[in-house]
Amino acid sequence: MMNMENWRVFEWGSGRSTMYFAKRAKSLVSVEHDIFWCNKLSKSLRSRDMANVEMVHIPLREPEIECGYHDVILRFPG
Repeated sequence: MMNMENWRVFEWGSGRSTMYFAKRAKSLVSVEHDIFWCNKLSKSLRSRDMANVEMVHIPLREPEIECGYHDVILRFPG
């Protein structure tokens, strides 16, 4: 298995991959458009003490937000 302990992971859409990387990577940012799923997964991560994950809820279309769903990665330099 590949050593990922120093990886900083960014993903669009959360699910099984979120839990997989949360267990292995140094940090993970997961962008999710579904608020209900985002809240459910956030709760599950907290219950497992996975503090290395930042869940970001961005609706697919929200005109008042300057940075859209696909551009959210620009908020995380490096």
